[in-house]
Amino acid sequence: PDVKDSSGGLEFSDLGNHNNEIAEESEDKRFVRYKEEIGRGAYKTVYKGYDADEGVEVAWNKLPTQKMQEKDRDRVREEITILKKMDHPNIIRCTSAWVDRKTNNVNFITELMTSGER
Repeated sequence: PDVKDSSGGLEFSDLGNHNNEIAEESEDKRFVRYKEEIGRGAYKTVYKGYDADEGVEVAWNKLPTQKMQEKDRDRVREEITILKKMDHPNIIRCTSAWVDRKTNNVNFITELMTSGER
């Protein structure tokens, strides 16, 4: 996985003044996903999250792949790889991505954008 290890576990005090309830965390404990859904599309659901290494809120994108054909899963991997390499002011940055082996969901972390930013 492309998730970098963080030292130590995530403490609730690391989350600042957040009232959001934590739904899950990345395997390395760097990212947490809150239950708060901030967007939904045809293929993915986006939740508010937190990056403990950077101390910032992020968008935790959850993409179920259980019903996808293998060629579609390959395309998702390719697109995330490309997105992670992009460095342009008009393209949202992708920080990390991994497959949740329990659910087979693809999770990827991007910048949290609110309307009017950039």
